[in-house]
Amino acid sequence: HRGNPRKAHKDLGEMEEAVDHYQQALVIARHLGDRRNEGTHLGSVGSVYLLLGQMEKAVGYFEQALAIARETSDRQAEATHLGSLGNACIPRGEMEQAVEYHQQAMAIARETGDRESEGNSLGNLGNAYFTLGETEKAVGYFEQALTIARQTGDRHAEGNQLGNMGLVHRHLGDSARARDLLTQALTSFEAIGDPGAVRIRQWLAELEE
Repeated sequence: HRGNPRKAHKDLGEMEEAVDHYQQALVIARHLGDRRNEGTHLGSVGSVYLLLGQMEKAVGYFEQALAIARETSDRQAEATHLGSLGNACIPRGEMEQAVEYHQQAMAIARETGDRESEGNSLGNLGNAYFTLGETEKAVGYFEQALTIARQTGDRHAEGNQLGNMGLVHRHLGDSARARDLLTQALTSFEAIGDPGAVRIRQWLAELEE
């Protein structure tokens, strides 16, 4: 949103509206004693706070959601909330904790045969290791996530992982490989009209500078 404060303000307003909406849904779920939906809405509120950069609040909601997922034996939700907690740890610099959460999420995904969740966890682990400066490990996880995305025909995830790998190679100074991977990512996103294409075009333009 650089250079467009009006749009940034509009987005902020929409996010605050989203929090209100999920909070109302949360009240209803609690009133009805609907634990599963209560957990879902707690996770949704946490996700908005994560986007707003309010990590402490986000973590509080994710922890409550995780407790409910475990209480109701909802393994898929448990993996989702563990992944969310892992993502909230990265901006706080709690990298070892982030890796631990994502590994737990990946173990559940494999146990339940949830390929999409497994791919997400692998990509998240790649991001965590890239932030730690362990580029070789990061690439290994991104490659595994990319394989799953292609096996499941998930073009969005495919674009994400190709983009991640492109960033790693840019960081390593291998512009040619970075350009190749980012061009493939752009193709994946454009094939499904995914807004992720905007970000990839920007990264490709930066490579030419």
